Amino acid sequence: MTLPAAVLFDLDGTVADSADSILGCLAEAFAEIGVVAPAAALDRGILGPPLSTALPPLVGDDVTAAVLPVYRTLYADHGAEAVRVFPRVDEVVRRLHAAGVVVAVATSKSQVNADLIVAHLGLDDVFATVCGDTPDHARPTKAHVIAEVLDRIGGKIGDGRASAVMVGDRHLDVVGARVHGMPFVGAGWGYGLPDELLVAGAEVICADADALAGALGLAVETVAQSR
Repeated sequence: MTLPAAVLFDLDGTVADSADSILGCLAEAFAEIGVVAPAAALDRGILGPPLSTALPPLVGDDVTAAVLPVYRTLYADHGAEAVRVFPRVDEVVRRLHAAGVVVAVATSKSQVNADLIVAHLGLDDVFATVCGDTPDHARPTKAHVIAEVLDRIGGKIGDGRASAVMVGDRHLDVVGARVHGMPFVGAGWGYGLPDELLVAGAEVICADADALAGALGLAVETVAQSR
């Protein structure tokens, strides 16, 4: 594969290993409002879609409305502390950027927390834009987020929009990419359930950052040399 004009990265489960951070703050939030959360509400399986859509089937609309503001406050206060970048994924991002590829974040995470995490990981200097959901949930699906990112970077990639690639770890990332006719590369190290990406139609799934580098047209040895 030749280098694409742009690569859009999902955040949680793709670039950021944030499961402990998210689930920890969520557990704190449930405790603070006096609700015993079902195990499924604190399982990695809820990571990926917005919590505003993942939680209601598990705890109901009223509890969701009560717990999310508390969760967001807790996350803004100390959520970033436990977040780490997945091994060498940051190197792939930086090498793509250095090669002239426009790299961006397309996440269903709130815009505020997405900016917080990207800065915490020290990648705010390479991503052309970081796009998350708005306070009024104006970007309810990954397809909406991708559309916004493509609009933002359109001036940088011009006709290269057709060669933009989406990298993610959940089926919603695959669906969002398909809406825009984009090639998709799966982050097999993420939070997706077994075979989730395959069932969703992903044709390329990478086990680690070296495989991702190759799938995106970046020589594996180039990544290794940057360690």
